Amino acid sequence: KSVVDEKIQKVKKLKTLLNEYDISLVEFCLNFNLNHFGIDTCLVGFKSKDDLVHMSSSLQRKINAETIKEILNRME
Repeated sequence: KSVVDEKIQKVKKLKTLLNEYDISLVEFCLNFNLNHFGIDTCLVGFKSKDDLVHMSSSLQRKINAETIKEILNRME
């Protein structure tokens, strides 16, 4: 349980930082995976049409690698 609580706190901190950059958690996660590890495809799930639209619009926003690194450095 303590590991789960720790992860929840990290996500909360990340969301707070992302608010400063006007970046959603979904936008950050998709861009992180597509830009940092040489991955050119992400398999993402969604439950509704609204989720699909949100996911699709999140892919339209490109976040540069420097911004991602800056955010990750601030997480430490």
